[in-house]
Amino acid sequence: ACGFEAACGGVIEINHIILYEGCIMTMLAVFKSRSETLDFISFLRANGVPASAVSTPKEAGVGCGISVRFEACFLTRVRVLLSKKRYSSYAGILKNTGFGWLFL
Repeated sequence: ACGFEAACGGVIEINHIILYEGCIMTMLAVFKSRSETLDFISFLRANGVPASAVSTPKEAGVGCGISVRFEACFLTRVRVLLSKKRYSSYAGILKNTGFGWLFL
C-alpha cells in the first residue's frame, strides 16, 4: 500500500497493476528543464506518489517537451514535495478539464 488510500478512496490491484480509486483526473507538473522533470519524477516515486513522464501539451507554452503526470488525489502531496525542492524551471500545474489543459 502507498499510504495514500484515504486520499484516493482505496487501492485495487489487477494483474499486478495498481489502480487508485478516486484518482480520475490527470494533472501535470510542468517544467522547462528535462533534467528537473526527471528528477521530480524520481523524487515523487521515492515518496510514494505514482508519477510518469508524458509529453507536455501545447497549452503549457514551454519547450522541454516532457512533464510529470500524476493523479489529482495526490495534488496536496505533490505541492508539499515541490516546496521541498528548488526547481528553477518549474512552470506550474496543469489540470485536464476534459476540454483542454488549464494552469491552476
